[in-house]
Amino acid sequence: MARIGQENLSSKSKVRNQISGPESKSLSSTISKLQFIFGNHDEAAEFEELSLLEEGKAMRIPLNTRDDECEDPVAAVLKTLQCIEDEDAQCASAGYNKRVFRKLHNGIDTNTNIGYFFWIGGFALLDFKLEIDHTYQIAPNQIGIRYVEIVTTTNGSTLFLDPSNVFPFSQTFYQHEHALVTVDENCKMILWDQTGDNKEQTDVDDVADDIVCHVSPLCS
Repeated sequence: MARIGQENLSSKSKVRNQISGPESKSLSSTISKLQFIFGNHDEAAEFEELSLLEEGKAMRIPLNTRDDECEDPVAAVLKTLQCIEDEDAQCASAGYNKRVFRKLHNGIDTNTNIGYFFWIGGFALLDFKLEIDHTYQIAPNQIGIRYVEIVTTTNGSTLFLDPSNVFPFSQTFYQHEHALVTVDENCKMILWDQTGDNKEQTDVDDVADDIVCHVSPLCS
């Protein structure tokens, strides 16, 4: 896989940045496009709401004697991250309290609508691996984690396209991040507050959107 730098951005992204600066995109909004292409968005939302209790069964971390504390927040977060690496959408979504969860990047809300169908779409577009440098507990329900997230784009086969290694397919990006993660009393994540390079984030958002444009008319 090729490591992507500034010079390898798509021409569409270059023109967009020259004219008006980086366009506001997010992986969540890109995945929403996929939901309209491959399935009914309302039905997906209804299914996800009905499956919340079932998903919760996949995440069972013992609680402390204090009712509002997660016994081992580090283990809970690492379990969910492993589910993401394993591309297990049900297991991954079970690690979040989706009704209140927020993801911040450099203090800005990314408006990430986390859940089962978010991960189904995310795994169709991207492969996620984490090289974790350090984890530590800050408070009863809060941890810190420093890591490099290695994001590789699909070769197209997950979207019923012929496999390709031509940009934007089969490309690898690196995101160097440090996150403060808060969980609730059930050890489900309610806040992911990360710091990292803005361009490393927008490069992944842009390439995911480029991929969807190969199968969707809903392109900007």
